Amino acid sequence: MLFPGLRLGWLVAPAPLAERLRAAKQLADLHTSALLQAAVHRFCERRLLDRHVARIAGEYRRRRDALVSALKRRMPEDVTWTEPEGGFSLLVTLPAGLDATALLPRAVERGVAYTPGAAFWVNGSGERTLRLSFSSVPGGKIDEGVRRLGDLVRATRKRPVTQPVERIVAPLV
Repeated sequence: MLFPGLRLGWLVAPAPLAERLRAAKQLADLHTSALLQAAVHRFCERRLLDRHVARIAGEYRRRRDALVSALKRRMPEDVTWTEPEGGFSLLVTLPAGLDATALLPRAVERGVAYTPGAAFWVNGSGERTLRLSFSSVPGGKIDEGVRRLGDLVRATRKRPVTQPVERIVAPLV
């Protein structure tokens, strides 16, 4: 709620469950800085969290709406996407024949980055999907990024991206 990546929270749970969750957090990251914990505690004591959440939720909503609007204007008709009610990102599905992982290097060359969606599919599918985050992108840059991505999708359909063939190098004896 304060900012992505803080990895600090609280819960009310039966002791056995709380202990298991504590152990899971320690596996994910050893601990959150004591200084950060003290600062967040002070922030909450001063009752600033509710005001912050209302402000940041409004900002994320504006960015999400800007992204959805840009996708509607800039993407080919056979590209689809989710319209989340919360969170920091949405999932885009590319047209048949396109692979989000293979397309990523060309997108980065154009100044657009995303997370290939296959990482979010339990069954290993999702090669046509990609996750676009709107939480860390200034609202004014969203439309231009979507324009670049939409142009790339159109250009790639004309000239597909080929996956590099994995080669095994072995000495001849």
